[in-house]
Amino acid sequence: YEIAKSRTDIVYGGICIPERHITKGDEHLRVAQKIQQGCKFFITQAVYDDKNAKKFLDYYAKLDAPKVPIIFTFTPCGSARSLEFMKWLGIEISPKTEQELLGAQDMLAHSMKHSAKLFGELYEYGKRLGISIGANVESVAKNKTDIAAAVTLFSSLKTMI
Repeated sequence: YEIAKSRTDIVYGGICIPERHITKGDEHLRVAQKIQQGCKFFITQAVYDDKNAKKFLDYYAKLDAPKVPIIFTFTPCGSARSLEFMKWLGIEISPKTEQELLGAQDMLAHSMKHSAKLFGELYEYGKRLGISIGANVESVAKNKTDIAAAVTLFSSLKTMI
């Protein structure tokens, strides 16, 4: 963070994990500390649960600190194996969402619709709170179908703003 103070030509960001806020209750404070040390934006771990993300945003909005953009990460999920890997990574997926994904005729398409809906909700929610919300899309799977789906999902999210 010392570099951030001396190099004004570089933009520095940080990571925030809405799920960690649910378990520890202090993610908003970590974010505030990092903002004081020069972070200009935050990228989250992949999100699939709106409740955790919104709860984090509620606490973040109440901070007496400058508000920097929060960029939520979304990832397509095309198989039960990918779903298990995502859960292993710590991505919170509600039992209801998990059952919907596993029961979908086209799991990948369903996950993309879920992510697009979630982004729309978080974008509007952040706007109401005065927080700039962005999107990052990544594939956690190695297969070409999920990787291509990440590109498609990103294109879809861009049209929503």
